[in-house]
Amino acid sequence: MYDATFGAEEDEEELFEALEDVFSEPSTPTLASSTTTAVPHFLSEEEAIIKLGNLTTQIATKSTLLVLDDVWEDSVVRKFVFGAVKYKILVTSRTQCQAFDNKYSLKMLDNADTIALFPHSVFPQNGNVKYEEPDRELQMKIVRGCKGFPMALKVIGHSLHLQPARVWQKKERMMSSCSIFKSHSDLLSYLATSLEYLNEEVQECFMDLGSFPEDERIPASSLIDIWVELYGIDDCKL
Repeated sequence: MYDATFGAEEDEEELFEALEDVFSEPSTPTLASSTTTAVPHFLSEEEAIIKLGNLTTQIATKSTLLVLDDVWEDSVVRKFVFGAVKYKILVTSRTQCQAFDNKYSLKMLDNADTIALFPHSVFPQNGNVKYEEPDRELQMKIVRGCKGFPMALKVIGHSLHLQPARVWQKKERMMSSCSIFKSHSDLLSYLATSLEYLNEEVQECFMDLGSFPEDERIPASSLIDIWVELYGIDDCKL
């Protein structure tokens, strides 16, 4: 990290300790509260970067955490590094950001985390809305059908938000009778953006996975043979 980036599997403890340090100070400023409650309007990307640089300089003596969510290019992050100003940057990305030495790779959600996350998408969180939740077993069938994918939990949870039990039952039957992607085209749309980001050769390699039976392990040696034959990829680099 740039003296302010978090990550690295071996540094998981350091990541959480650093976050605790930032948030433990009651007077920790945020970029929003330091300016205005209204969303600022900028005429260009350059103007936004200049003003952010000015702001970080003004609050340089404070403990500051800048969160950049869903970043795809290292070049985007570099625009938020302003000279000698010291602050922390937390970046989330679908790709490996080569600009940083320290990275933390998120793992698949375990059963406990899945169960904890799902209600945030599907049930009212403010306590002011009356809603009769479906029975626990039906909820667990839906959660298990999401197979630990955070995106699936969010998309499917949103589709069931405040819906009656009969809609849940219909959803569960649909999920148990076909692929989760066939029953929720939105998921494919979201995943397509990640696939389109890949270069053409990697996309072709990804498409080769469809040559194998669904829901079965794919022998790595078979894939390597295909890629070496079709694309001339050096098997020593795989």
